[in-house]
Amino acid sequence: MNKETLKNILMIFSICATLRETDGMRIAHSWILSEIVRFLICMAVFLIVTFLLDAVFQNKKESH
Repeated sequence: MNKETLKNILMIFSICATLRETDGMRIAHSWILSEIVRFLICMAVFLIVTFLLDAVFQNKKESH
């Protein structure tokens, strides 16, 4: 399997898992505030997983 394809699949799974885990979250009984916080959490997960996957799957050009 291509490394880029694997990275994209892992990224999608991590975002889906984050959305599932934060599904029942309610902040101050406000729908819009809860969705904004969920979006920020998903962006944080996206950045962290991107950083980790880039560290694990380094390009051969970068490693030399």
